[in-house]
Amino acid sequence: MYMYTRLRKSPGRGVRHDQLPFDMRSTRHYMARWIVPLPFRIILCLLGSTKLVEPSPPALKNAYLSIDFGPRGAGRVWSNATKQSITVENDGFSVELDTKLINSSDLETPVITSPSSSTVEYKYCTSTFTIRVLYELQTDWRFFSKHLIISPTDPTVETVAMGSVTVLDHFSVNSSSSVCLSPRGQYGAYASFQRFSDKTGMFGLIQNPFLDVHCSTGPSPTLSLSYNASVIHNRTLSHSDIASDRACVGLYNLSLYTVSPPEGQHLQQPLITSERDAVIDCAEQFYIGPHLQQTTKVHIPWTENQHLIDVANASRRVEFERIIDRVAELGITHVLNVVQDSKISAIANNTDAWGLEEILWLTLGQKLRANEWNPGDPIPPSVEYVISYAKKKNVKLMPYIYPILGFVQNNDWLIPGRRRNTNESSLANVEFQQFLTKTMLDFNNVTGAGGYGFDYTFFNNPRASQYSQWKGWQNILVSLRSVHPEYVIDNRQQNHAWGPWTWIAGSYAEPIMSDEQPESFRYYVRDLHTDRVSANRVRETNYQYRNMAFCPNDAVPGFMFHQTDRHSHASSTFLGDPYYLYPRDFDYLGYRYSLLSAIGTGGLNLVVCMLPARDEEEFSKFPEQDKAFITQWFKWTDENIKYLRKTKTLPQPPAPGAVDGTYMILDNEGYIFLFNPNAWPVAPLELTLNDSLGFTPTPGAFLVSELYPLERHLDVSQYNSSLGKLANAPMPGRSAKVLSISKLMLEESILLGAPGSAKTTGGVLNVTGVSGEMGEILDVSVIFPIDTKYPHAVSLNGKDVVYIKNTTAGYTAFTISGIRFAGQRFAQSQQVGEYDASFKGGTYTASFSVPLAVMNKLRNVNKTYPVQWDSTDSLISWLVPGRLLLFVDAGEQLSDSAQLAMTLDGRPVSLIKAYNSRGAESACFLGFYADVTNVVVPDRKQTVTVQLPSLSPGQFRGIFFDNVTPLYTTEFEQN
Repeated sequence: MYMYTRLRKSPGRGVRHDQLPFDMRSTRHYMARWIVPLPFRIILCLLGSTKLVEPSPPALKNAYLSIDFGPRGAGRVWSNATKQSITVENDGFSVELDTKLINSSDLETPVITSPSSSTVEYKYCTSTFTIRVLYELQTDWRFFSKHLIISPTDPTVETVAMGSVTVLDHFSVNSSSSVCLSPRGQYGAYASFQRFSDKTGMFGLIQNPFLDVHCSTGPSPTLSLSYNASVIHNRTLSHSDIASDRACVGLYNLSLYTVSPPEGQHLQQPLITSERDAVIDCAEQFYIGPHLQQTTKVHIPWTENQHLIDVANASRRVEFERIIDRVAELGITHVLNVVQDSKISAIANNTDAWGLEEILWLTLGQKLRANEWNPGDPIPPSVEYVISYAKKKNVKLMPYIYPILGFVQNNDWLIPGRRRNTNESSLANVEFQQFLTKTMLDFNNVTGAGGYGFDYTFFNNPRASQYSQWKGWQNILVSLRSVHPEYVIDNRQQNHAWGPWTWIAGSYAEPIMSDEQPESFRYYVRDLHTDRVSANRVRETNYQYRNMAFCPNDAVPGFMFHQTDRHSHASSTFLGDPYYLYPRDFDYLGYRYSLLSAIGTGGLNLVVCMLPARDEEEFSKFPEQDKAFITQWFKWTDENIKYLRKTKTLPQPPAPGAVDGTYMILDNEGYIFLFNPNAWPVAPLELTLNDSLGFTPTPGAFLVSELYPLERHLDVSQYNSSLGKLANAPMPGRSAKVLSISKLMLEESILLGAPGSAKTTGGVLNVTGVSGEMGEILDVSVIFPIDTKYPHAVSLNGKDVVYIKNTTAGYTAFTISGIRFAGQRFAQSQQVGEYDASFKGGTYTASFSVPLAVMNKLRNVNKTYPVQWDSTDSLISWLVPGRLLLFVDAGEQLSDSAQLAMTLDGRPVSLIKAYNSRGAESACFLGFYADVTNVVVPDRKQTVTVQLPSLSPGQFRGIFFDNVTPLYTTEFEQN
C-alpha cells in the first residue's frame, strides 16, 4: 500500500509536494472547473475525442516499419529490414493510480483516433481517469513507441499518485522465441531481446533506468515491461497531465557476430551485435543536441588543480590566464571553470560534504544559495574579469554546479543534508526543478555561460522515490537543452550508472565511469606514463558504454590526458605553498596515445584534461609541433563527424595481451583505430574487409592507408579480403595506429608501403622521400592504371633498384622488394631478451645494445622541450621525458612490497617504484623501473640482471625500454 493519497487543495491551505515530476515543455491548460456527476463522466470522456472515431483501425508506416492496429493495440508489424512480420496477439497495459491498479483488459473498448500521420491513439475511460495510449512512428524510426497519458475525469483534481506502470503488459506475438535476454544496469534492465526462429529478433525497452522485465520463450512468447514510479503528480504546478515513460519496440535481423564481454565480466548469453545496434539507434533518435558542425571540445581545468587558483590574488591570475590562453590556442571552445575567489566566497561557508562550494557558479554559488545574489544583480568585478578574459579569447565558461545544495528561496523543497547542520534541495520537488532551471537560464543570460558542469547530483532523498528524483533531474536537463541545445553539459557523480535515457540529455556520459583522480580507478595494464594509463581506462569504459550500456555515439565521452594529484602529499609543496599542488605534470610522451584513444572511442566529445598551462615553463616551452599535432587532430574530428557518429568497437575488448580498437565506416569508407596497451608487440585480430567492419558487398578495389604513426598508403584490398600485411602486422608496445579505407580511384600512380611520392619522368619511375624505421625491411610498390605508358627503370631515393612488374585486376604494380633501412633496429618499447613462458622468478639475465641514435634523440627531446626539471620531477615516471628508462614488467599481480634488484654489467642500479599518484598508494602502483640514462654506453653490448621473487609461469613478460620513440631514416640497401 502506498502512503500517497489523492490531494485536493483546500481554500487557504498549502500542500507540500516532494515527489512531483515536472515537464517544462508541456503547455496543456486546465478545463473549466465544473463538476459532472460520475455516471456521465465516462460518456463525456468517450465523446470528447478531438477527432472522429476512425471507421477502421488506422496504420502507421515509414521506410522501415508498417504497423496495422487492432481494437486494443498493435496488430501486425512488418519490418522492411527483416522482410518479416509479426502478429501481435495481445498488447495491454496496467497502471496503479491512487493505489488502485487499472488493467486495460478490464476496461471497455477504447475509442481509436489518429491525431497525426505519425500517431495512433486509444482512449480508455474509467469513472475517475481518462487514459490515452499513444503509439508513435516517426520518419527515421526503426521502432515504434507506446506511452500513456492520464488525466482525472474530475477537472478539479490536482494531484494523482502513480505507482507501478506496465506500459507493455503481456505483449505477445505469433513467432517462436528461443531466447529472452535482458541485460541489466545498476538499477534495472536496459532492454529485453527476443530471438525468433526465423533469425530475426525484437527488442523492447522503457526509457528510464528502472526497467523490470518479465518475458517467456517458446510459441507465442510474451513480454511485459514495467517500472515503479512512486510519484505524486501535481497538475497545477506541472501544467500537464501525467505521462508514463515511453516503451519502444523494434525488429531487426540477427547478425552473425556477438559482443565480447569486457575483461573480467561473464554473460550467460552473449549479446548479438545487431541487438546492441538496434537499441543504440533507438537512443540516438532521442538525443537532445544541435546538429553538429563541430565536435564538442571542453577543458576540465580541475585536472590541473585550477580550483586552487584564487583570482582575488592578482599574482595568481596569471595562471588562470595561461589556462585560457592555451585552451584558445588549441581550438578548445569551452572551459568548466572552477577558480576560487576569496573575496566573494569563503571556504568556511561551504555547505557541501566535499568542501568545494566556494568554486561553484563562477564563485557566486554560496551567495546564490543563500539568496544574497541573484542573476540580474551587479556582477562583482573579479567575476567580471574572469568572464571578460575568457570572452576576449573566444572561450565559453561553464559554471560548476552542485544542484542539490540547500537553496533557501523556498523551505518546502529543503531536506536535511549529508553535512551536519545543513540542508539540501529535493530534485523531486517540481517548484525546485522550475527554480533551478530558470536560475540557470537567467545566469546564462547575464554571464554568457556556454553550458554547465554538474556534480554532487545524489538521488538518495529518503522522502522521495529514486525514480522521482531521477525524473526531476532529467526534466531539468531536458529543459536546459531544449532551450539551449548548444549548451555543453558535463555530468558527474554516478552519471555513468543511470543509462542511455539519462545521457540523451547531453552532452556526454560521465568520463571513465569514475572520478578522474588517479586514486579513483584501476587499470588492467601497468605503464610508466599516466596518460597511457588513463587512455587505456578510457577505451575500457567506452567499450562498456557502447556494448553493455547502449550509449549512443553522440554521448560517448572522449576523455584525454589525465588528472594530476589533488591531495597534498609529503613532496607536494611548491614555492613553500602546500596548497599549490603539482602545476607541472604534463605527460609529454604519453599524450599522443591518449589523444588518439579519445578520438577513436569518443571523438564527438573531446574532454580535455591536464594541459601544459599552469606551470610557466610547461606553458612557454611547449613545442609548436605538438600544438600543431593536437589542433590538426581536433580539426580532423570536425571534418569527420559523419564517420565518428558510426563508431563501433572491434570484437576484442581492451585487455592484457590484446590489441583493441574501433571502426567507423559509412558507405564503404572510413577509419579504423588500433591500440596496443602492452609493453610487447601484439598483432590485432585479422582485419578483413567485410561486414565484420561494417562493409557491404561491392565491386571494385579499396585503398588501405595509414594516418598514424606514419602518413602512407599501405595496400589495395577487395571485399572479403584481408586489409593486408602491414595493416595486420604486430604493433609495437604502447602504440596506436590509425587506418583509412577508401574506394580506389586510380587516376595516377600511387606509392604503397612507405611514406614518399612516385613520379615517372623520361621513362624512369622516381620514388622519393621513402623512409622507414632503422633496421626495418620493407617491400614497397607503385601501382598504375592499366594501359598506362609504363616506366622502363626505377629509382628509389636516388638509387637504381630492382623491381618486379605484375598486373592484376584493375592495376599494374611495380614492386621493390627487400628494402633494408640503415641502422640497428631499436623499436618503441624495445624488449631486452626474450619472453620465457616457463620462467617462475629468480634470476633473469639478458643483453642489449642501445644505438647512439636513440640517445641522440632523447637529448633532442630535452632541446625541443627544454623544461628545467628538478629532483622532485625526476621522481615521477612520466616527467623528464629525455630519460632512458627500463621497465620491469612482472604483471599486474606484482605488488609494491616485492623485493627486486637490478645490476647493469655487474654494477647495482636503483629500481624505483612508479605510482600513478604521488601518494605512493599501493592501489596506484605502476611497477618497477630504472633510470639508465647515465649508465648506458651507446653502441656497446651490455648485460642486465634482475632478481625477482617467485612468480607464476608466464607472469614475467620481460624488461622493456621506455621513452623510446621510432627512429626513421631514408638510407637503405636492397637485399
